[in-house]
Amino acid sequence: MDEKALKKIAENWGTLPPSERQRIAQEITRDVPAKYKPMIEEYFKSLNRLNGSDK
Repeated sequence: MDEKALKKIAENWGTLPPSERQRIAQEITRDVPAKYKPMIEEYFKSLNRLNGSDK
């Protein structure tokens, strides 16, 4: 995914259904080295908190 696509996802994160957010998070982290996955997961959790969706 390119930077533009990631920015669009971040902007619309709160409006996406939970299943879509999970699918996107899995897609983004699929090829990431294991040491970076916790940081990326924390980023998505922070997006959930900012958008009022802590699930």
